[in-house]
Amino acid sequence: MNPTRILLTGATGFIGTRYCERLHLLHRLRLRAMVRTFNRASRIARIQAEMVAGDLMNPESIRAAIEGCDAVVHMAHSTDENGPIETRNLVGVRSAPA
Repeated sequence: MNPTRILLTGATGFIGTRYCERLHLLHRLRLRAMVRTFNRASRIARIQAEMVAGDLMNPESIRAAIEGCDAVVHMAHSTDENGPIETRNLVGVRSAPA
């Protein structure tokens, strides 16, 4: 059974953009991309992925982005000390009881 909607973090990055394209074109999955910088989202906009503003440092924006999704693919990364914090925030929101 396919998920009804997948949230992708890191969707505007090099790998994330290509992954979005493949999920859409090959599997016709409904995608929601958590986007921090919309000017980098033109490739995923053309496949009509749903885009939501979000920041992995902000648990409330994560909670809003996850709403209605039954799967999460986490591809975002930071090159600084925020990377582990962002991942903990995502896992903490995802595993919290509804």
